[in-house]
Amino acid sequence: MDKRESFPGGDKIGACLGFRETVSKGITVKAWCIQIEGEAPMLHTPDVMRMAFDLARHSGARQSVIAANIANADTPVFRAQDVESFAEIHGRAAPSVAMKTTDARHFTAAPSASAPRLIEVEAEAAPNGNTVSLEQEMVRATRAKSDHDLAITIYRGSLDILKTTLGRGR
Repeated sequence: MDKRESFPGGDKIGACLGFRETVSKGITVKAWCIQIEGEAPMLHTPDVMRMAFDLARHSGARQSVIAANIANADTPVFRAQDVESFAEIHGRAAPSVAMKTTDARHFTAAPSASAPRLIEVEAEAAPNGNTVSLEQEMVRATRAKSDHDLAITIYRGSLDILKTTLGRGR
């Protein structure tokens, strides 16, 4: 009565007949797990959903930097900042060194976009040395909101597809 999970690559690991308990952020989730012969269980987040999550996180970080710029619009010698583009961050998301596993049942972390780095915005300084332009910050804020809305739309669409695939509909 011992069913074993089969992962891409043919590794057989762990018994999967009964309840599986997962604890995350203080919440315990018990799920019934049964392996269907020839099917690989979905134990990772689809790439499109991970990328949408990373874009939403990047947009939130960018919005925070924009808010700080606006808050310091009258501060003498304040230099406006922004975060590097999402394309640059996502390009370096793959870890340069693979994580070593000591047991075939260990999971490796999925690559995710790293934290964005702050960059100084090139702008002409006001007489007090401040480089914040409220007009430019409004444009950046609008772009950050647009990126966040796009990420949420993609995430929701992917979630709807997964639910439909599982027969749970919308």
